[in-house]
Amino acid sequence: MTLSELSGQLNSDITEVRRRAVVDISKMSGEDAFSLLVDALNDKDDSVRETAIYALADTKNPDSMKYLLKPKILLDANPNIRTAAIRALGNFRKIGGLYVIGELIGLCQDPEWFVRNTAVNIINNEIDVIKSEGDFQSVLSLLYILQLPDEEIHKKAVEALIETGKEEVDILISSLSSHSTQIKAGIVRVLGELKCTSAKEELIRLSCDEDISVREEVVRALGKIGGHEVITPLLKLMGDVNAVVREKAVAAMAAQGESVVEALIEALKHTNNKYKKKAIIEAIGKLKSEKALMALIDCLQDSHNLVRITAVNTLSEMSSLSSVQDLVEVLCINPIDIKELINMAVSGDVIRLKIRAIRALAELKDSRALPALTDMFARRESELLEKEILLALKKIKLAVWAKIGALQVLGRIKAVEALPVIRLHLNDADKNVICQALEAIKSMKASDAIEDVMALAGHREPLIRNKVLSVLGTIGAGNSAVTDIVIERLKDENREIRKEAARVLGKLNDKKATSPLEELIKTCDFWSVRRNACNALYNLGITEYSVDEEVALTEMVITCPYGDDADKCPVKYVVPRCVYKKV
Repeated sequence: MTLSELSGQLNSDITEVRRRAVVDISKMSGEDAFSLLVDALNDKDDSVRETAIYALADTKNPDSMKYLLKPKILLDANPNIRTAAIRALGNFRKIGGLYVIGELIGLCQDPEWFVRNTAVNIINNEIDVIKSEGDFQSVLSLLYILQLPDEEIHKKAVEALIETGKEEVDILISSLSSHSTQIKAGIVRVLGELKCTSAKEELIRLSCDEDISVREEVVRALGKIGGHEVITPLLKLMGDVNAVVREKAVAAMAAQGESVVEALIEALKHTNNKYKKKAIIEAIGKLKSEKALMALIDCLQDSHNLVRITAVNTLSEMSSLSSVQDLVEVLCINPIDIKELINMAVSGDVIRLKIRAIRALAELKDSRALPALTDMFARRESELLEKEILLALKKIKLAVWAKIGALQVLGRIKAVEALPVIRLHLNDADKNVICQALEAIKSMKASDAIEDVMALAGHREPLIRNKVLSVLGTIGAGNSAVTDIVIERLKDENREIRKEAARVLGKLNDKKATSPLEELIKTCDFWSVRRNACNALYNLGITEYSVDEEVALTEMVITCPYGDDADKCPVKYVVPRCVYKKV
């Protein structure tokens, strides 16, 4: 059939005739045939226009682009038309360059998912072709593609730029001024992988970028490039508001090696940002530098709990024998009798002398002064005294936390040589210090300290009595005197201690605990205590007791409406008594 006849068929009232005519015309060459295909783009039927789009793509005629890129095609109401345009434009990517890529990127935001998917797939496939071209134009095309939010395409474009961008570093650096965060983040990643030292200045500028993803990539890039210029911006990024940025800054700083330790120590001294301090401590921990041990130990008395915990964890992980003596010094006990100073602070008549006494107590950092100072503060004698007392209390409490941290580290690294000093702290004025000293003894399994631990079994503080039982369960096996002490705690007024005593007796495995445990099961009103007693007896080979048939309700003593005649009240506890001696 001739071109003239096919041209006539394009005016047919039958859609399929017109569509078939477009297909046949696409197989012919020449300007006249091309013009007929362009005219078919205006057909009233979508299927004919769609066929015309594919036909123009097959012609490989560069002039097709100006018709395919028209808004009436790219923004057509029919998604099939838009999809056909995308596939057609894929054939003209190299000829159309950035303009075609820009239109494809725009269509990646199409409201129809299959239109978006088609555009993404076309671009994804083109990246490999662009990479193989390896010229200036391909670098620009890949930079343009970076603005796409699709993670897979972004990653692929970055990898392609790493291979092709070595010779075009200048254009990469100049493109960092882009308003697109995806482009900036992608370029920064490329520059980092290329270890481009000429980009340091621009990367440092971007370390203040408002976008988190850009700052993340800047941290990574600066870490890879290295050099003394990157230390200051990395230190700044260690205090970033975003946790991921801080984490990457830690890794980047640690990658610089031992040379940055001094800078880290100085930054640690001069910042009040707890998150930055944490990051610096973690970086020091990764470097495992013993030069920073004293700086880390100083952080044990930081005012921020987060910093103290991080310092404890880092010192424990470093497990440095060099730190033991310094940690022991933190635990030093003041040999001075401070009673006169306390009396002067509490009962003195001259306010200046009272202030001097308070300041002296603050500098001694002796926890024995805490009760008196706390009581003085509660009396609120004067604003001037209140201010001095607050400062003193803060200094002393921070010293207490430093002791607790030192005990934690010594216990974790099992520094047995520090045991004599640890034992002395079983008589500390602060209950938290005593508890941590007990925990250190437990971690070391230091049976040498068993007499000192047993002496605390009747301590006035329930927290300490409970911890003593836990320690005795670890270091007291085979000691009959230990069993007697734990049995005595089965009668403790605090149910948590009775519960712990029952558990520990199961560990000690001493048969003489059988009768006291049986009595506890029959008399105790709390299910969790009886459960531990049953478990302990089971460990001793006695299996006739069980609390499995009970429903474990919330254990809580209720306020009795009978008041002084509470014994007459039919309901005392929420939890019923144990069902014992099961059939």
